[in-house]
Amino acid sequence: MQQTSVSNKQPIPASIAPEQTQDTTHPKDNIKLLVAIISSFTVGVLVGIAAFILFQPRSTLTKQNQNISNNPTPSSSPAASSSIVVSANFSQFNGTHPIWKDQESNDQNTNQIHLIDPQSQEKTLLATVSDLYSSHYHHSEFHSGQLYSIRRISQSNTDSNDKQWSDELWRYDGATEQILFTSKGIDFRASPQNQFVALKHNNTNELLFLNQDGQEVQLFKLEQLLQQPQVNPNLNLLGWSAGGETFWGSVNFTAYPYNYFSIDTTDWQVTHYSLPESGFGYTLNYDSGIVAYHTFPALFDAETEADYLASNPTVDLKVFDLNTGEEQIVATTTAEPFTFSWLDESTIEYSTESLGTNTVQIY
Repeated sequence: MQQTSVSNKQPIPASIAPEQTQDTTHPKDNIKLLVAIISSFTVGVLVGIAAFILFQPRSTLTKQNQNISNNPTPSSSPAASSSIVVSANFSQFNGTHPIWKDQESNDQNTNQIHLIDPQSQEKTLLATVSDLYSSHYHHSEFHSGQLYSIRRISQSNTDSNDKQWSDELWRYDGATEQILFTSKGIDFRASPQNQFVALKHNNTNELLFLNQDGQEVQLFKLEQLLQQPQVNPNLNLLGWSAGGETFWGSVNFTAYPYNYFSIDTTDWQVTHYSLPESGFGYTLNYDSGIVAYHTFPALFDAETEADYLASNPTVDLKVFDLNTGEEQIVATTTAEPFTFSWLDESTIEYSTESLGTNTVQIY
């Protein structure tokens, strides 16, 4: 008995129908065949999609993921592997806008630097900087619309021992960019109103002041900044008062200051200041000239620390006025260090495990 296939088409009239061969296939076999065809087609589609994803050009995928520099929508936090957050003002007080450095995927030597609003976290593009010296502990500052950044330039751009390398200090204002200084080993602090840049370079231990155009206006030798001769002194840049009239620095032996100094930029007079001998963790207020410190010593091995803590020592947090020599105890604890910072010209915040976090007005 001849069988016909299942179809939604109308039967073809016999007069025009092609010659038929006998079909001995069972209906169940047709269903199995149809299922096999559908399965094969589905597998093929899935394999094709997977191949498209896996072999899509990496630059396209990277561009889809790295949309933060082109998208003004704020991000809660930048990726740890491609960002550096630094303080924008480099004033010592809290509440300043941070700068965010975004590594572009298409050029490893180019960075986009954004300003982040601390409340909304919205990012504003400040400049695109090539060869940013991002490993420098103080590579950028931002003041009143001006961005300052250090660029490290070398033939290989990787080896700091290359004799051809140099550092460049640049200033960007959103419309123009200007190179201010070129040397090896630059460190700098710009004044809040962008009037001067304090700078040292090339391990010379000389303090140089530049104006807005990068021209030298004043130079100080290390001997002028030392209060008295010392062994292996090293110049350390600190920062500016809020008004920009006074620059502060110190002359150190390693991390320990021999003396502080201030420079009045109205007449370029240098003033030297002595420090208490029993202090650690000196933190200077650039507006008031008051130093905060504690008496918990620097301990460099576990045995020394254990012996010290076993003696149950009293630890004081103190402030010292460089101008008057007046000293004041702020808080006292036992066998634990203080963490502390200045919040403004006269307010200090401190904390310990036992005392918690507190603020206090000084003088």
